[in-house]
Amino acid sequence: MTLPKLTKETFESIKLSKKDSIIVSIYEDISIFQHKKDMETVVFSEHDVADEFLREIAENYSIEGEWDEYDLIEWIRDIQHDLVEHASSTATVSLESYIDNNFTSQADFAKKQGVLPPQVTQWVKKGFVVTDDVLYSPRRELNR
Repeated sequence: MTLPKLTKETFESIKLSKKDSIIVSIYEDISIFQHKKDMETVVFSEHDVADEFLREIAENYSIEGEWDEYDLIEWIRDIQHDLVEHASSTATVSLESYIDNNFTSQADFAKKQGVLPPQVTQWVKKGFVVTDDVLYSPRRELNR
């Protein structure tokens, strides 16, 4: 069976139809992480959506001589990089979650920060949060 050639028009149509599902897939992969390096590790792993997209194209279209792999996945790489940059710059988690994900215990966290464990307990009770490895304390409830 001869596969149809992948034309520019068909490729643009495929990109439009796949874009939303690819964005959702990438976001689901990175949403549980706080650090950019962790997000990148997952996004560019063996379960990479770009690799899945290439397999799907190869199964359905003839691309020999007309396309190289980079041409086919460049748009996905752009989406991946944009989502990782955005997610890593806006990831805010509770201090408790941050400690659970990055340290063996609150005591370990306290030691590495140069404070005593009771200080960390106070921060957790007061609802401190972490954004981009910076600790923030709540100042006041805001009225709408």
